[in-house]
Amino acid sequence: MYLLLISISLLVGYAVVAADLIMHKVKLEYVIYFLMILFILVPCVSLGIPLAKSGFTSMGFYSLGGVLGGYIAYVIMGKITPEYKREYLESFVIAAPIMYGIGKIGCSIGGCCGGRLIHGAIFPVQKVEAVCFIIAFVISCMFRIKNKYDAYAAVIVYTLLKIVLDFFRFTHNDSLISMNQILCGVIIVITMVCRNFRFKNIWSM
Repeated sequence: MYLLLISISLLVGYAVVAADLIMHKVKLEYVIYFLMILFILVPCVSLGIPLAKSGFTSMGFYSLGGVLGGYIAYVIMGKITPEYKREYLESFVIAAPIMYGIGKIGCSIGGCCGGRLIHGAIFPVQKVEAVCFIIAFVISCMFRIKNKYDAYAAVIVYTLLKIVLDFFRFTHNDSLISMNQILCGVIIVITMVCRNFRFKNIWSM
């Protein structure tokens, strides 16, 4: 069931990417190329990072690895067809929370990424993450439909949400800050720099 839900999360995410690109008039062949690259990079990087980290002794899905795979796909397609660079980024960013949310349902069933012990009970962090990120996806779609969606702001909001919820994971039983939170902090800083750089370029035109 865990693998099934992870597979469903990927397929739903790819479907959202395709629908968003088509809705924003990206040529069909470019949509297909982008999806093909995502099909390869998102699961491969997501699986590859924990596999390499464990010395090739264990395997699992790493959400930030999936984000990295999606970003690499965006960079590749942005170089090939720069006229659609913004659309590639926005389509993957808006799909990310629904992929993560459905994936967390799989984690809840599979028993991984568990919650910390609070007042003698294990906090159901996977279920809370699933609900929060699916809601984030729905809200994002509402902004997207109204043409008020800011991919950079969305990345910051999604990442902050992940940082907050990470405090309720079992990794915080013995530590104040997790490696996930540190990496999320790096993502926020990079996103803010990129957003400021983009707006400076727009105003200088």
